Amino acid sequence: MNIKILDPLVKKNEGLLWKKLNEAADRFYEAEKTLINDELILISDLNEQLKKNDCSIKDIKEKISELNKSRKSPEFLKLQKAIKSFENKKINEINAAKINVYQDLLDLLETSDEKHSTIHKEIFKTLKQPLYNADANKLLECTVQLELIAKIEPPAADKIIKQKLSLEMLQNKFSGGKNEEDEIKGLLIDFINNLQSNKINTNEKKLWKRISEVLSKLANQLP
Repeated sequence: MNIKILDPLVKKNEGLLWKKLNEAADRFYEAEKTLINDELILISDLNEQLKKNDCSIKDIKEKISELNKSRKSPEFLKLQKAIKSFENKKINEINAAKINVYQDLLDLLETSDEKHSTIHKEIFKTLKQPLYNADANKLLECTVQLELIAKIEPPAADKIIKQKLSLEMLQNKFSGGKNEEDEIKGLLIDFINNLQSNKINTNEKKLWKRISEVLSKLANQLP
């Protein structure tokens, strides 16, 4: 067909073509708008669940992974921050509970209670049957070494022990020794085994008070 004949036809139908194109664009825009609104409603609902603590964080993460139309929206970014805050809160609650249990370890000497799942099994095994070596020097070394791990300055009276242990810890670091969690576990076991008896004396109480301060600073490294 001659192009000169087509030109008038195109010009004649140009308005109709633009109308159809605009209608199609409007339908597409409305469909996109509906999808975005649906996602924003879901985001709002998930936010409310987080506020009420009535949710599974795993389920929420699965739901937001399916969102793709609202990822750049302020609402989506706000939800991500809320999830992070929620997770941090739960971690802090778990750590606080764990610290409390570990600070009360000496109350469980010779325990027959098997319900302390928070405590490492090796430590719990030691608690049930401590060796009671009655070594006061070893107790002090365990205490000072734990303070050094937690970056707590030991009392001036323990300066010589601090220098000795600092050197040993530095040597172990370069020789690829235990990780901090295993080291803390070993020191707690040593402390328990070197008590005098299940009746904690005054000196042992003072040392355990120092260790309790250490434990509050090492929540993430506790075994």
